[in-house]
Amino acid sequence: RAQRLRPLGAKQLQIELKLYERRLQGAGLVRIDKCWLQSFVSGSKRRERFVVHVESHVDELRLKLPRDAIIREGTVKVSVDGYGGEKLYSYDQQTDIVTISLGRRRENGHVVEVSYFLPSELSWVTAIPVSPPEILGAEQIGQFYWQLLTPAVQHLGWSPKQLTAEWTWQWSGVWWNRSSRLNQRVLEEWIATVPQDSPPASANSYVMSAQGTQAAGTQGTVHAWSLSRFILWFPVGLMAIAFAFVALNFSIVRQPAFVLLLGLAIAGLATLWPDLAVLAGQ
Repeated sequence: RAQRLRPLGAKQLQIELKLYERRLQGAGLVRIDKCWLQSFVSGSKRRERFVVHVESHVDELRLKLPRDAIIREGTVKVSVDGYGGEKLYSYDQQTDIVTISLGRRRENGHVVEVSYFLPSELSWVTAIPVSPPEILGAEQIGQFYWQLLTPAVQHLGWSPKQLTAEWTWQWSGVWWNRSSRLNQRVLEEWIATVPQDSPPASANSYVMSAQGTQAAGTQGTVHAWSLSRFILWFPVGLMAIAFAFVALNFSIVRQPAFVLLLGLAIAGLATLWPDLAVLAGQ
């Protein structure tokens, strides 16, 4: 059916609309040469401290926060080169994008720090995702460190294969424990950010690394597994009691060949989950 077009009235104007791509002044490809994510899991929340060193000369940095980030007044804190304030950034609730103004250009780049919270409930066995914010327009992201902090009663069972463990096992005279040269103070000096209060001395610290956040996996696609002290030691204790009972009542178990088989079983476990094998073996 034909549609009759009404002619414009005497006082009506014809407006032509066109869409243009928005170009920000000073915007360009973002080069990040250093990146550090600290995740402190305690209670029902997980505090994320994300610090990057912006190497390129850009006027602003745009980050897409994880989908589950808790966004309320005062829960997101941003600082640039040690100076913080709400006027430094704007947050888009529709896209979860934080736009941070970097201010005047500096020859040695900018250090940008963002802190926020994620919901995280610890249980006997907990999958903890690696969830760094996505850096929009990033051309290059260099060295990435993830520092996971857990309460004393929670232990890292095994780390994701996409990350390199930055610790070694050392004998303390009584048992084996993890030893790492990297802690919060060392990482703060490495990325040149303002030092904050150290985590509790009783907290367990695990540092892992990768080349860029894409290698580590973003937005929760890579997980580390935390085990409670109960779930870690109770099965091991039961196995130790069962082995002692069998060894006392069956002489065949006390043969060297059986001890060799037990050692091979622990060595086989070490090829799959080396950290878990050390915890269980000792």
